[in-house]
Amino acid sequence: MLGSSTYKYSLKQITLSQESMKYILDYIDDPSFNKHIMVNIDHQDEKKCLLSVYDEILDKMDKYLPLFDINGFRKKLHDGREKFVKLPVEKQAEVVKDILRGLHANSEMTKPSDLGLTTALGFMQAPDGIKISDDAVFIYQSPTGLFERRVKVSDLLK
Repeated sequence: MLGSSTYKYSLKQITLSQESMKYILDYIDDPSFNKHIMVNIDHQDEKKCLLSVYDEILDKMDKYLPLFDINGFRKKLHDGREKFVKLPVEKQAEVVKDILRGLHANSEMTKPSDLGLTTALGFMQAPDGIKISDDAVFIYQSPTGLFERRVKVSDLLK
């Protein structure tokens, strides 16, 4: 989605497995991150579970979100995996939450600085402006998706 003549936003939404959602749901619902998320799972297993969530996010980004090559976000998250492994469980959960917010299909930007990201995740700006070909089509869609109008760029140039 175009936010302006220089900003792009992702409208693709990734989905995680039920197992991954089970691992992170309580952390996301509890903004204080104070409660122990997984009953009957020791601290070491929590780290293993959150690492599997992180790896699944990386896998889904590689398959479905090539837009996040802008500013090298995919590479930076892959490179940040080693830093993620060394974080305490509470920080890992916070980083996962920030990554999911930054990848969400909207204009929100987050900065999981624990991974060494210097640019906010989701900040996809083309300083020289976004280049659009004459064959491109603008799609104006209602919030419900029930109504839509399409306009070819070449028709606007006539």
